[in-house]
Amino acid sequence: MRKLNQFVKQVENAENIILYNFYNGKSIKYSKVNFPTTESFIANDDIYELLKSEEFLLENFNFKNPYQELERTLQLILLVHEDCNFRCTYCYEKFEKRAMSLETANDIIKYINNEIKNNRSKYDKIQLSWFGGEPLLNLKIIEYISSSVIEIARKNKIEYSADMTTNGYLLNPRVFQKLVNLKVKSFQITVDGGQKYHDKQRILKNGHGTYERIISNLLLIQEMIPSDIFIMLRTNVGEENYKFMEEYIHESIINFGKCENILFAFHNIGNWGERNSKIIEKDVRFELASKVIEQ
Repeated sequence: MRKLNQFVKQVENAENIILYNFYNGKSIKYSKVNFPTTESFIANDDIYELLKSEEFLLENFNFKNPYQELERTLQLILLVHEDCNFRCTYCYEKFEKRAMSLETANDIIKYINNEIKNNRSKYDKIQLSWFGGEPLLNLKIIEYISSSVIEIARKNKIEYSADMTTNGYLLNPRVFQKLVNLKVKSFQITVDGGQKYHDKQRILKNGHGTYERIISNLLLIQEMIPSDIFIMLRTNVGEENYKFMEEYIHESIINFGKCENILFAFHNIGNWGERNSKIIEKDVRFELASKVIEQ
C-alpha cells in the first residue's frame, strides 16, 4: 500500500492540498478538483514516481540520521571578525573591533592538519562555519584559511565544505563567486520584512537602511547560484513586523520565487541582551512557512 513517510505533513484550504516534506524541505501543491484526497493523488502512477524520487513515500525511504554524519565531521565555527557594519536594534553583541589575526589563522590550520593526520579514521568531512560580527569584513583571512584547509582535505581524501552567516550587504556577485570557489555551500542572510520595516531594524553604523543593497545583491546573485548551493533568507519576527509578513512574503516570492536555491525561514525574536524587543509568544515558524507554500 502506498503511504507517505512520517516527515510529510498535509496543509489544505478550500481549493488545494499541500504536502510539505520536513525531511528535505520540498513541497507539492495540487488541486482538489483533480485530486479530492491525498489517496487519489498518490494512486496516480506518474505522480507516484515523482513522490518516490523526491522522498515523500515510506516505500524505499532511506532515512539518514544527521547526528551520525555530524559525529564523523570535524566542524569548527570561526569568528573571523568581532565587529559588524550593522547596528541592528535587537542585537545583543558587544562589537569588539578585532579581526582574526594571521597568527590565529595559522594556529587553526595547524590544529586541523594535526587532527586529521592523527585521527584520520574518525572523520569523513571537514566543515567550517564562517561567523561574526560580519565575517565578510575579513574576507582575506577567510580566503587564506579556506585555501589551506581545502588542500589538507585534498591530500587526505576527505570531503570539505563551508557555510556562512552574513548580513548580505557585502555579498556582491564578485564576492559570492569567490566564496563559491572556496566551497562555501550555504549562506544565511537576514531580511526582516519589507524595506520600511527592515530599514528600521537592520541599519548601518551611520543609521542608514540596508534593504536595497541586500536585495540588489540577491537579485544579481540568484542567476549564478550553482545547483548544490543554497541561500537561506532568515526573517526575525516580532510584534511590530508580524502584521506585515504576508505582504513581505508576497514581495519575496515575486523577487525570488523562481529560484529553487533561495529558501525562506522565520524565527521569533527573543530578548537575549540588554535591549528589550516586543516579542510574540506563539511560535510563528509553521504559520509563516505555510503562507510561503500557499503562495
